[in-house]
Formats: sequence, C-alpha cells, structure tokens
Amino acid sequence: MIHKPLYGHHPTGKDAYELIRDYSHQVAPRHLRADEKKIEGNYFIPEPWRMRGYLLSPNITNQGLLFRGQTVDWDGVGEIPSAISKLQKIHDDKVERIYWRLRRFDLHNMLMTNPLFRMLSWGIDIPLKKQRYFRSSSTTLLHSYGLPSACVSLTSSLSTALFYAVNDYDEESGTFVPSKKKYGILSFYRLEKPFTPLSKVLPIGLQVFERPGRNKEFVCRLGPNDDFNKLDEVEGFLFEQSEEVSKWMLDKFDGGRRLMPPEPLLQDKIKKSEGLISPTALRWHEKMRPYFQDGLEEVKAKYQVTDDVRDLLRFDRNELAAYYGDIDEWWMEFCSKIYFEADPNLDRKYFEQLPQDDYYRRFLTG
Repeated sequence: MIHKPLYGHHPTGKDAYELIRDYSHQVAPRHLRADEKKIEGNYFIPEPWRMRGYLLSPNITNQGLLFRGQTVDWDGVGEIPSAISKLQKIHDDKVERIYWRLRRFDLHNMLMTNPLFRMLSWGIDIPLKKQRYFRSSSTTLLHSYGLPSACVSLTSSLSTALFYAVNDYDEESGTFVPSKKKYGILSFYRLEKPFTPLSKVLPIGLQVFERPGRNKEFVCRLGPNDDFNKLDEVEGFLFEQSEEVSKWMLDKFDGGRRLMPPEPLLQDKIKKSEGLISPTALRWHEKMRPYFQDGLEEVKAKYQVTDDVRDLLRFDRNELAAYYGDIDEWWMEFCSKIYFEADPNLDRKYFEQLPQDDYYRRFLTG
C-alpha cells in the first residue's frame, strides 16, 4: 500500500527517500537461488534463464527491494493515484491496440537488424559447452523507450527512483524539468523468490542500447486489472514536491543525461516512424491473427501503410559505426560490466576475444 500522510503533515521526497533507504538496509535478500552468492560491486550478473539462457541483471544480490518513482496529481483527500501500464490505458481502444501490435512487429524486425542485438539473441558458442543465449526481449527493451507494454518500470537504484518521482520529461525541449505536479510517490517492491519465466518482476538488464543498463531497469508485469500501487508486495509514500529535492536529483544525474542519454540510433528511429505501418506487418497480422480482424480497416484509415518503413527501420553500417565507435573498445567495455565469474559456464577471456573470431567479427563490424 501507499501511505498518504495526515492532512498538513506531508513528507518531502527526501524524507521518503531516507525512510525507504533505512528500511532497505534491514531487508535481507530472499530472492537468491540456493547456489547464488552475494556479490559486491556495480556489475550485471548473468542470471540463468531457461536452458542455456541468461538475463544480464543489475547486481541485486545484496538487496531485497526494487524501487519505483512516480509524479502524480492528487486532490489531497481521495484515492492514491494508480500506476497502471500503457497497454492497460489503450485496452479498450481496438484501433490503438491493433496499431501497437503491428508497430511492435515492425520495431522487433528493426532491432534484429542491429548485428550486436542479433548476436546475443542467437547465442554465442562456447567450446564444449554449447551455445549460451542472452535474453534481449524486444517488448521490454521498447518499453524502456516509452512504447506500450503490460509493464511498469522498476529500478534497483533508490536514487534513480527518486529522480523519476520528482522530475518530468519535457517532450518539447527533450530535457527533464522539476515536476509541476504537486505530489510524488516513492515506493518499493519486495522480492521474495528467484527469477523464473513466470515471475511478475524481471530485469531488462544490460543491453546493446544504453538506457536500460543506465537505469538499472526491471519491469513489473501487470494483469488487466492490476494497479502497481495496490499490489501486496508494494509499499511506499506519497510526498509533496519541492524544488530543492528536484534540483538535488537533477544535479546528481547531470540533468537526467546519465539516465537517458541522447540515443539517435534507436530513439530517433522510433520517433520518425510514429504513425507508419509496413505492409509486411499487415500481412503478418492477417495470417497469424485471422480472428482479430475487427478494427483493421480503421487502423489502415488512421495510419499510413508504406514500404518506406522497411528502409526507415533499419540500422545501416554508418549509423552503427557512429554510435558504437571503436567496436573492439566498446565490446571490452560491455564485457567489463558483466560479472562472468557468477557462472562456471561463462569465461570472461573467451568473450573478450570474440572480436578476433572470424565468425563473430561479422556481428561486431555491422
């Protein structure tokens, strides 16, 4: 539950932060696997995922909570504002629901034109130990960039959660600004069990695009009637906004650029392709979902169906080179963030030398 204060006794965001921080130190991690040890440091841990698969999860071996920040409007007397997913918000709009399904198809195909994303998804051959896959879910990755999903965002960093609880993103200027809403909610989610494919909470983790890793981001998957703020595992505080706390967080995260750096490689493509649908996506929908055609003609009338999407939603060699720079250096830095020692099937030196392998070189050079 989210605690709302008695009238006239509103805490500040800093008060809520200190209350949750002090409590988090008392909560032992209960989500560790039997063979999992506590690890020190700001690493990403290869979390076993299905057969020979891994999630590159932010290191939470020393904590039992995840955190969420939300700016809210509240009348001071009614119900606490809800926290529902973007997919829930468009659930009753059949046109928007179909459009997002088609758009997700196109954007997934776009992600697969990034050779690094494709390499990790397809798997890396380890001598004598078969392939090892690194989960790169297009749905949760695109969620991190603001597209609709059945999830809300969490983070393993309490200060990151506070940043989002006191600042709003201004689309026009492309910057974060102190929230003009009167209140914020800072909350936490108790982790009780190890991650499984059916877990309500999962890491997005380290990706070949920066945003999820910088935010140490997780997702909480919500059902059609779920409100995150009312989940049994959730507790937190509603607080009154203050310019002092907003400035504190903006200074700490360099105006938000440490969390949401400009990313023309992915962000611009998402923005430029808004309102467009590929003929391929329509054919896929008609073939794979023959019983869900109601509303499709309205989608075609509202949005533009064009072959241009194919060229627009494709990463070319020049874009990849500009974004990743020296790919050997980038790959070494990527590997340096991973605590390979957490799993005996993974060898750091083997991964670091992949740019010298003829097979993998093609992925690392676009």
